Amino acid sequence: MIFITIEILWNLLISSHSKEIAEILGTNESLSVLKILFEHFSINGNRQTDKQLRNEILIMMNEIANIHTDHISKFLEIGFVESISLFMVHIELEIDHPDIARIVLVFIFYLY
Repeated sequence: MIFITIEILWNLLISSHSKEIAEILGTNESLSVLKILFEHFSINGNRQTDKQLRNEILIMMNEIANIHTDHISKFLEIGFVESISLFMVHIELEIDHPDIARIVLVFIFYLY
């Protein structure tokens, strides 16, 4: 069900009404749901379809940020940037420590 829902949202996001859809998906509530789904599939996703769904959520979030750059601050507010840094960078660091996410978040924040 989630896979179909993400596919529908993605198709709407790349439609001729992309700005309106990005505005709706760019609310704190919508972004929070996408963040929760991303975290769930990052932690529990073992199948290839789970990993594909996680990646599609990332692509959707990127598209929302590209369409409405004023929504980028919301990604920080809901903790999505912290989640990305935690799940995508901790393997390379080979350190399992709760402060890693905060360190990477600060680093990413200063890059922008």
